Amino acid sequence: MKNLLKLFLITIFLISCGHQVTRKEINKELSLEQNMLILKSLKEDAIASNAALYAPIEFNEGTELYNEVKERINDGETLGIYEPMGYSMAYFEEAQKMAEIRRNRHQEIDKMREKSLAAGAQEYEKIKEDLKEIDGFLKSEFASRDYVLSKDKEKNILSDYRQIYKRSRVYAELGDTIETIKLLEKRNADDIAPISYENLIGSLETAKNAIKENPEDANSYQADIVVVNARTINLYEIINIAKDINGEVSEDALIKIWKKNRKIDRLRIDKESLRWEIAVALDSLNYTQKQINGKNEKINHLKKKAQISLTAKNLREEIGREKADVLIEEQNIVIKLKDMPYDLNEVDIPSDSLTVLEDISKVIKMVNPSQVTVIGHSDTIGGQTVNMKVSKARAHKVEKYLERKIDDTSVDSLAYAYSKPLRPNIDPETRAINRRVDIVIKL
Repeated sequence: MKNLLKLFLITIFLISCGHQVTRKEINKELSLEQNMLILKSLKEDAIASNAALYAPIEFNEGTELYNEVKERINDGETLGIYEPMGYSMAYFEEAQKMAEIRRNRHQEIDKMREKSLAAGAQEYEKIKEDLKEIDGFLKSEFASRDYVLSKDKEKNILSDYRQIYKRSRVYAELGDTIETIKLLEKRNADDIAPISYENLIGSLETAKNAIKENPEDANSYQADIVVVNARTINLYEIINIAKDINGEVSEDALIKIWKKNRKIDRLRIDKESLRWEIAVALDSLNYTQKQINGKNEKINHLKKKAQISLTAKNLREEIGREKADVLIEEQNIVIKLKDMPYDLNEVDIPSDSLTVLEDISKVIKMVNPSQVTVIGHSDTIGGQTVNMKVSKARAHKVEKYLERKIDDTSVDSLAYAYSKPLRPNIDPETRAINRRVDIVIKL
């Protein structure tokens, strides 16, 4: 019964209130939720066009009806809901239309207000309050459906918004500095260092006026901002010195202490800068040294490679290819003697091979290698133990021979028995080839 009475009263109100817009027809083929989304979209469009400011009557009417529709839907009272919904839609459409007309008609006001908002007018409490007051006046002027601002009122409102914009630019550029100056005032900066304080306030006013005179050209007032910021920092440091002293000190004395501290700070900064430059120079030097070392290693490697190749060539020419193969293996020169015919189990150097060994020792002595290793080999006849003993004895005999011929080079020997044959041990000829001594020269 209560809900029916409420619905009856709302219906009577809608009939009697005399709406100034024609109700928008609702598409009843759509669901209630879909029509509500359309209404919400119309409200958002009106907000985006700033209808609350430029068409307050229409926007407020639409909003009241919108809230009523939402409340009734939430309460489940949807009977007759399309009536207020249609009027709410109509009011929002009319509000958007009126707002766009008035914004176009008063473009300078609209643009200046938008610039003020972009400059942060709503971020600073006092400016925000003043902006709200100007907005309220403008809204009251547009409270009549057909009202148009007079030239004088338009001029005055534009001037008010321009002042808001300039003040917003001042706070955007100097907001932190102004707050710091307020803090300094609370700490009695005007009594402790009156001359420095007066100079700071003067430079602050100069910067403010420069910004207000040409708020959109930062280059025109940047130098003034630098001055006021520097003086603010200086006074802040002077007041801190006075606090540390905790006694009456003249401003001149405070400034002298401050200058001395500044000089010490500059020296400290110079010291750190010099240290940094030295570190950078050392890093650069280390990097250069690494590059040089890398190049030297490459050069040395190439030199050694060339030396090995040249030594191998000399050995080939001195010995003759028919007597030995001279190979380069892993930066070592390996001489595989061909003309050194060992009989089975023989360990003494064949007399026919002494000439070859003599030639080899001469070349070795010329190149002065770091190490010479003699490696003894055998065939497969006689088993591992016997052949290891035989190959070791062969290598040892040649080792002692070379030691007598070469004074300044270390000579040692190894034995591989039959583990590294040149040919398969399948007949007397191949077995004779495998009974040999190799000489490895490490430069």
